Amino acid sequence: EENEYKGEVPVDKKGRFLLELDIDKTYTVELTKEGYERKLMLIDTQLPEGLVEYPDYECYVNLTPEEAHQGKQDFYTDFP
Repeated sequence: EENEYKGEVPVDKKGRFLLELDIDKTYTVELTKEGYERKLMLIDTQLPEGLVEYPDYECYVNLTPEEAHQGKQDFYTDFP
């Protein structure tokens, strides 16, 4: 949140996790797993004016094994 480290989030055996985020904030989430490339997600929780109820949001993310990009230029892999 606003470039402040909030800590690690517990992950279940299937890699699922839950984030409870404040409204009208911007978050950067770093996803890591040994043997895989890290991935960054930018999450903006700004809502339209007057909106007070909203559904949960499910997001699916796949991490890429480190060896998948060996020998390839960083240009193709450095943008989250």
